[in-house]
Amino acid sequence: MAERCQKMENMMEDLIQHFGESLKIDEPYKLLQRDGNLKLTRADTTALMEKMHEKAAGKFREKMRKLVAEQELEKRFEELKQLETESADRVGFACSNPKEDVNLHVLTTAMKFNNHAKEEVDLLKIDVENAKETVKVDKRSF
Repeated sequence: MAERCQKMENMMEDLIQHFGESLKIDEPYKLLQRDGNLKLTRADTTALMEKMHEKAAGKFREKMRKLVAEQELEKRFEELKQLETESADRVGFACSNPKEDVNLHVLTTAMKFNNHAKEEVDLLKIDVENAKETVKVDKRSF
């Protein structure tokens, strides 16, 4: 993050410096007039300076868009990493063999029925023992 901020500050300084130099139209105009091969009027020099401004601003905008897009991507990756570390349980089903899926379903269903059957058997055993005790008591009463 600090590197990106530093890059953005450097770009801003370069842009300000570039615009600051090119805004001094008198100096570039004088330099262009000194060149004997170029015979530019003040209007031509102004138009040239405006084109320089447009080109520099376009490059600056392009670089800023790239940096912002890069920063957004990095932020998304950081969020994904954070979510991955926060979630202890992996989400999803890892089995890719359909037969294993069916076998797993049959096994879990059979285990549920088996557990219910064991509970019923235990209840019936208790009922039988209670019935035996009541029969013993009834026989004694005769």
